[in-house]
Amino acid sequence: MASRVPSSGQPPQIETGYTSQPFVATDYDWLQLRFAADEVSRNRGLLDRVCAYVRDLGVHGQRPLRVLDLGAGAGANLLHLAPHLPADVQEWTLLERDPALVAQMGSGVAALTARLGQAGAAPGSTLASTPVSGDAHSLVLAGRQVAYCGQVGDFFDPDSPIYRASWDLVVANAVFDLNAAGQFARFVELVKERWGACRPRLYFTIHLDNGPEGGLHFHPPAPGDDVCGQLFHDHMQRPQAFGRAMGADCAATMIAQLTDAGLVVASETSDLVLSMEEDDPQGGPLSAQETKDLVRANFAFVADAAREQVAAGHGQGLREQAVEQWITDKERRIEAGALGMRIAARDIWAEWPESP
Repeated sequence: MASRVPSSGQPPQIETGYTSQPFVATDYDWLQLRFAADEVSRNRGLLDRVCAYVRDLGVHGQRPLRVLDLGAGAGANLLHLAPHLPADVQEWTLLERDPALVAQMGSGVAALTARLGQAGAAPGSTLASTPVSGDAHSLVLAGRQVAYCGQVGDFFDPDSPIYRASWDLVVANAVFDLNAAGQFARFVELVKERWGACRPRLYFTIHLDNGPEGGLHFHPPAPGDDVCGQLFHDHMQRPQAFGRAMGADCAATMIAQLTDAGLVVASETSDLVLSMEEDDPQGGPLSAQETKDLVRANFAFVADAAREQVAAGHGQGLREQAVEQWITDKERRIEAGALGMRIAARDIWAEWPESP
């Protein structure tokens, strides 16, 4: 699921110099909950390509690696990637629209690094986020000296200072699903217009995929899964002020637009698999309670969306009673530890073509 989750209260409006789409604040607890699940889901083969690019860049021992994280949330992308990247000094800018998240980014990274410590961090890690000045912090991960700074901003804003800076790598995790295809197309235009000289590589992980094996799946399957799952997808793509969110078409749309823009794109599956089975090979970093919590939280999105679609008269012929019964059956299975989910997603790596 995308990382944007409704929370209580009205977030302050950000003055960006252009018309920004409305957004809901990100639920901080949700970002922490999905941290370990995202860690397991990311595709290792594509990550190897990212590391090979950084190694070939030759910055190790020469200058800091410059990384921009879009929609950075609680800082999980930094903690996942920085230890893998072969650069001994790294400078990260964590861009986030939600001022509340930026304000607590230092404590958020500290909380997530505490989790890394419990799981067994890589040798050479200092699991503490140390304030340097203002919003700047530093930490050591797997021997890498990592400086990072949170910044309130919107990457759809053409006047954003990120487009006046130079980057080696631009990353985003589970960010674009709730944006419209037209918005992403404008972002790609900005990438070409503003970053054509520095030519940063783009690494976008865990974006929803509705391909042949994609979509939303439950284990064990039950009658009503397909149609109620489709209600969830339809709800994500319902008309809104900014257009229709890409939703489960996100990965395919991103790949097509990046390719049309002349970038060389590779992608691999990064499905989120949540299983209650003890022998599940993908469930190692998650405790049984964390898995149940994640299934419960993800299913709550599906249930709320299905209810809203039916209430709005878009229930694909389903009556409210049938939807409520389906939801009740699933919730009973979740509490009994007997329901698993697979949410199909893809990781995307985009490079600039070689100069002629």
